[in-house]
Amino acid sequence: MTISFLPTLFFIYQVLFIPPSKALNSTESDYCPESFSCGSLNSTWFPLSRSSGPAGCGLLTVDCDAKPNPKLEFGSESYDVLGMDYPFLKLSDMYLSTSLKERECSFLYRNITFMNSPSIVYRVSPIIILYRCRKKMKVDHQFQGYEKYDGCEGFSVFYRNPYTSGGSSQDQVSVGFIFTIMAGLTVYFLKTHTICLWRNLSRNLSSNGCIIDRSRELQSNYFGAPMFSYLELEEATDNFHVSRELGDGAFGTVYYGKLRDGREVAVKRLYDLNRKNICLFFNEVEILSRLRHPNLITLYGCTSSHSHALLVYQFVPNGTVSDHLHGERAKERLLTWPIRMRIALETAGALSYLHASHTIHRDVKTTNILLDGDFRVKLADFGLSRLLPGDVTHISTAPQGTPGYVDPEYHECYRLNERSDVYSFGVVLIELISSMPAVDISRQKHEVNLASFAMTKMLSHDLRGLVDPSLVGIGNDGSKVIEMMIAVAELAFRCLQAENEMRPSMDEVLEKLEEIYHGGEFRGGKECDSCSRPSSEAAVILMDKTMSDSFR
Repeated sequence: MTISFLPTLFFIYQVLFIPPSKALNSTESDYCPESFSCGSLNSTWFPLSRSSGPAGCGLLTVDCDAKPNPKLEFGSESYDVLGMDYPFLKLSDMYLSTSLKERECSFLYRNITFMNSPSIVYRVSPIIILYRCRKKMKVDHQFQGYEKYDGCEGFSVFYRNPYTSGGSSQDQVSVGFIFTIMAGLTVYFLKTHTICLWRNLSRNLSSNGCIIDRSRELQSNYFGAPMFSYLELEEATDNFHVSRELGDGAFGTVYYGKLRDGREVAVKRLYDLNRKNICLFFNEVEILSRLRHPNLITLYGCTSSHSHALLVYQFVPNGTVSDHLHGERAKERLLTWPIRMRIALETAGALSYLHASHTIHRDVKTTNILLDGDFRVKLADFGLSRLLPGDVTHISTAPQGTPGYVDPEYHECYRLNERSDVYSFGVVLIELISSMPAVDISRQKHEVNLASFAMTKMLSHDLRGLVDPSLVGIGNDGSKVIEMMIAVAELAFRCLQAENEMRPSMDEVLEKLEEIYHGGEFRGGKECDSCSRPSSEAAVILMDKTMSDSFR
C-alpha cells in the first residue's frame, strides 16, 4: 500500500489576546511591547513574545527571524508558523510528517508536551489515533475500516484517515494522511464564587481514593477534555427534557442531545455535587481522557460550571447488552449467538487494554457494555475505576461495584487487583449464554445469584436451566453453537474461581475467546490438538458429553 503525505502537521491555536498589562506585573510591562512585527505574521501580541526580546513578556515565544517561516517554540520542540488568521495560528511539524512519509517507527515513542498552565486550553479536532498492537494478536477484525501499517518490528499500526472522502482529490485524497489539531489557547479570569465552590467540594477527596490532581480543577480543560458551557448542553438536550432521557444510573441521569456541530451525544448529569459524585466526575474524566480504544466509550468533554457537573459522551444508539439480554429489548431477540460471541471478544479486548494501561474498571457489568449501530461494543462508566501502579500486586480499598458482579475475595479481603475485573467478566459470560440477570430475587433462593447458580450447575455436569435454548440453531449450526457454549462456559468457570490466583489474566481470556470465535478449537467439528487444555479436573468435566447432552 502506498500513501503520500502532506509535509506538514497543522496546529490551529485559538488565542484570546489580552493586553500585557493584564497578565504581567508592572515592572515587566514597562519594557514589554504591546505588539510586535514577526515575519509573515505582521503584528501580533501577548501571549506571544519574541524569543530575541525581553524575557517574561509572553507565555509562548516565537523566533521571528527563522526562515522560511517564524518558529513557535515549546521547550525543545519548535513548529513552523505558516500564517495567522485571527484568532488562529497555523503551525507545521516537519519531523512528524517526514517520519510518516518515510514510514519510520521512532516517532511513535515521541512525547509532545505543551505548556501546562491554567491559562491554556488545548482542544484536538479531529483526533487521529494510532493503535499499536502486537503482531501475534489477531485483532484485524476489531479494526475494520482502518488503515494498517506492518513496517514496525513486533507490532502493527492501525489508524483511520479522515481525509479519504469528500473534497477534491487534489485537496484531500492526494495528501493521503493529514494530522489536524485544533488547540484553543484561552486566557480567562475565574469568578470568586466558582473558585470557592470547587475548592470546598474537592477538599479531602483523595482520602476517599479519588484519582484527582487538584491543580487541574479550575482549568478550562481537565486532562485534555474540552469544556462545554452549561447553556450549550441545555440547548443540546432541550433543557434536559424528560423526553430526552436515555436512562438513570446510581449517580445521575443520561440524556440524548445534539450539539451545534451536529454530533449526537449522551449527556450524563450528576444528581448532587457531593464529594462522592465529584470524585466520580474527576475520575471518569481523567481515565477516559488518557485512554483510546475502539471498544471504549469516547468522552467528548465535560462542564463543571457553577453547581452543575456534566459529562458528554458519544451517543451509542443500540442501548446496553443488559437491555437486549433480559431488559426492555429482549423480546426483539437481536443478539444471536455470533453477536454474543463478538460482544464477549470485544469486551475482553477492551479490558485487556485497560489492564495493560494499569487501570482496573471495577464495575464490569452488562449495563455498562453499550452497543453501537453495528452491535459493536463500547465499554462505559469509569467512575469507579482505579489506577494500579505497575510495581504493586493489589490495592487495599473498600469494596465498590454492583451486587452479583463483585469479586468475592475483594468483597471479603478488601484486596483489589486486575483479576477482580476477570471475575466480573465471568458473570458477563454467564449472562451471554443464559440471558439471565446477575441477580434476580424472583428466582429460587439458590438461584438468586447467577454466578453461584452457574458454578453449582457446572460442577454437577448439568447446564439445563442455565443456557438459553433459543440460541441453539440461531444463525449457526446447532451442534457448533453447543460446542462453543461449552467452551465459553469452561472459560467462565475459570473466571469465577473464588481465589483470584486461580483465575486467568484478561490477556489469557482474550486469547481463549479469539480461539473460540475464530473456530480454532472446532475446525471440522474436531478439537484442535495444539489448543490449550482445561487447567483442572473440575474444568475437564465441562467438556464431558454429559454436559453436551444437557443442551439438547
